[in-house]
Amino acid sequence: MDDFKIDKEKLLEIFLKINERLEGKEATLYAVGGTALTYLELKDFSIDMDFILNPQDWNSVGRVLDGISEEYGVRIDKFFNGHIIYYTLPLDFREKTLDLVQEGSLKMEAPCLTDILLMKWIANRPKDEKDIGSILKNLESDGKETSSRLESYSFDDPLHGYIKKALVRDFIIDHFSKIEKK
Repeated sequence: MDDFKIDKEKLLEIFLKINERLEGKEATLYAVGGTALTYLELKDFSIDMDFILNPQDWNSVGRVLDGISEEYGVRIDKFFNGHIIYYTLPLDFREKTLDLVQEGSLKMEAPCLTDILLMKWIANRPKDEKDIGSILKNLESDGKETSSRLESYSFDDPLHGYIKKALVRDFIIDHFSKIEKK
C-alpha cells in the first residue's frame, strides 16, 4: 500500500468502480489533499486517497471505500462531515467546492483551493511543501481572504487551534507580503 501511485487516470478508474459498487445510491465524495490536487492536475499523483463523507453516506459509502481500498491495495482515508483529524472545516465548505466529476448519481467535488491550502498549512508537513507551492501558483485569493477563511476553522483543542492558527497566519503573511513586494 505504501508505494502505490494514483495518477488522474487511476483516480478516475477507482471513482468509476466506487460508482458501480454504490449501485445508484446518490452520494458526494469531497476529495481533499493529494487526491484533489491530482484530479485538478496540480500534482502528478497521490500516494493515497482522502475523502470527506457526508453524515448520511458514512456507513454505506464508507463500506464501499473500505472494499475498494482492499481490492486496489490503496489507503483510503475517510473524514466525517468536514472533520479532519483535530479540526473541522468551515460549515460553508460545501458551498465553495469545485466540481470535479459526476458519474451516475455519484459526484466528486473538492474544497476550494483556499481551503486545500489551509489544510496543507495546518498539517505543516515537509512533504506538503511542493503541493503548497503548486496551490499558491494557482490561487486567486489574496492574503486577507485567506486569513479570513482561516478564522472559520474550528479546532478540537482551543489552545492547539490558537497555536496552529498563529502559525498559519505567519505563513499567510510571509507568502503574501513577498507577492506585494514584487
